[in-house]
Amino acid sequence: MTNSHLPLQEQLTALAKDLAKRGTPADIYDNHSFLQPLELLNVTEDYTELLEEHFINFVGKRNKSAAKELRRHWNFFLLCLSGCAVTHRWLLVSLKRNHYSTDAWLQKQKLKYNATKQIVSYLEDAGLVVLKK
Repeated sequence: MTNSHLPLQEQLTALAKDLAKRGTPADIYDNHSFLQPLELLNVTEDYTELLEEHFINFVGKRNKSAAKELRRHWNFFLLCLSGCAVTHRWLLVSLKRNHYSTDAWLQKQKLKYNATKQIVSYLEDAGLVVLKK
């Protein structure tokens, strides 16, 4: 594990190496986590920069409400993926369009198919996630 007396950047680098050594978790129910609306209580400048870095690649010419929805989804993905990396779990996300109009939980959480699909495609194309179907 990491040494708490090292500077933060060194700790994060060591943590990333430790996480990479573990490989992917077993694909069993106990290792599943679902995309859900999460929020940081204290948003840091570093987190805001990370969010903006990925969001800016997508926003394009979307109107304000669509851009706001996309940013909200990016926030959920970054926080949920961070939690999954630390807890060694898979993040489960539905990539079936009809689920977003029929599934009560997805509707309650106001998760949208287009934003979800675009973010998953971006993360997969960039080699930032392992996608299992």
